Amino acid sequence: MTGCSLSLVKKQSAPATNNITTSSEKIATTTIDISDWQIHADNAIGVKVKFPADWHRVSITGAPDSFFLSNASLEDYNTRLNSDFVKNSANFKISIANLENNQTLEKWYEENKDKYFLSSIEEKEVITVAGLPAIDVKTITSPDAHGAVNKFENYFIARNNNVISVSFEYRDSYSDIYRAIFSSLEFFNNQISGGEYKISQNNILAKPINSAEINENNFEAWGNILVSYNDSGKQVVLSRNAYQQLGGSITGAVNNSEADGLIFLSATDAYAKNKLNDLTNRLFLYNTSNGDLTEFYSEKAKNKILAVRGMQGSKLIIQSFNHDVESAVCANIWLNSANEFLFIDLANIKSGLKRFLVPKDKIDESKQWRENCIKELSGKVTLEGTHFI
Repeated sequence: MTGCSLSLVKKQSAPATNNITTSSEKIATTTIDISDWQIHADNAIGVKVKFPADWHRVSITGAPDSFFLSNASLEDYNTRLNSDFVKNSANFKISIANLENNQTLEKWYEENKDKYFLSSIEEKEVITVAGLPAIDVKTITSPDAHGAVNKFENYFIARNNNVISVSFEYRDSYSDIYRAIFSSLEFFNNQISGGEYKISQNNILAKPINSAEINENNFEAWGNILVSYNDSGKQVVLSRNAYQQLGGSITGAVNNSEADGLIFLSATDAYAKNKLNDLTNRLFLYNTSNGDLTEFYSEKAKNKILAVRGMQGSKLIIQSFNHDVESAVCANIWLNSANEFLFIDLANIKSGLKRFLVPKDKIDESKQWRENCIKELSGKVTLEGTHFI
């Protein structure tokens, strides 16, 4: 089958932008004018999309790699969730997930479909979208008390070791708008840094390591000495050559639990140069046995600092944050900064930085820690102007 254009035209003077073609002939074309629509470019997902001028982009709490477009605003969802307006509002959702260890799209779909679908799968078709491998899945809910059912259309598009998910409820009142939004999609490189970067072609680890547990064997830097957070009294003195090569402030360090004597470090020249709009972040591997320091990633950025925070299998977890962020009492980075985490796979370094989703059990653990902290400090301190009670 040849590509089927989703180009949408209502006024001859203002044709809709045609960025997406698909191999599926089942996707109907529609007519609508999008010349005055808003444009949102999402760097985390790597998509640019147009949507109606009176619609809203709504973030999803606890899901930094997702957003949806709707004629209902975030305030509407917060203040009148059960109103007919919100219940019948449009919902065009876009999200991103990682393809693990060179998974095929089909394998990823089989392993993850139960997470995405609470309704029954009515039809599934393997297609291409903008020349990319994709799966089109139509689902339908069970009849409600009045016999009504809801139908959804879902696209899973494989790109750059990621899966971009696009889904919307199929309603006649919004179908033309949904098609127009879909036709306006543009994909771009979603390398997280957004600046110039260099990546080593040599992998640190020979093969991927899958693990659900997050290793937080972290160190705090005191000059050329790394002091362990978790091992009381444990210190690592950096070699003179390594400390000079770091050439700036160490922002984070973590011990590799898979290989004793190997430490991953992050460093920035932001403070040394005193130029936050023109800084360089770098990632290193330090071998304590011979004092060798190997740089495997660097990037130029504006006002963004990278700091190593932990490991999960072969994933090196990194926090990306503004330099002037201040910590609050009883703050926990896994909870308060969940949308700031990235990772680089040490068995596939050339794939670059990707978004890291903090596991639910880590979020729950962090919530419990914060509750305990607040109880312990109850009546003693003030957090953000409010006394603990």
